[in-house]
Amino acid sequence: MEQNPKMPANGKVYTLELLREEKRQVRKQIKESSDRIRNTYQSIVAPPKQPTTKMESFMNAFDQGMAIYDGVMMGMRIVRTIRSIFGSSRKKKKW
Repeated sequence: MEQNPKMPANGKVYTLELLREEKRQVRKQIKESSDRIRNTYQSIVAPPKQPTTKMESFMNAFDQGMAIYDGVMMGMRIVRTIRSIFGSSRKKKKW
């Protein structure tokens, strides 16, 4: 059974209006996705709200301290990994 060369394999006929409507829907989905990404990014990098109580102030200071500690530890792990990858060709001195 041969197919008509002008008919697509799935049997669906695409009209210009159908393609325009699909394009509108895809653009709408892209815009919604872009808005979600923008809102998420802004919520991540937004400065923390000003503390109103001493407990909130203490918790903000604690969170900042933990973030600094986490960054330093991650940096040390990265440096150690890089040294293990590229440092193996050097001969280590033993005294």
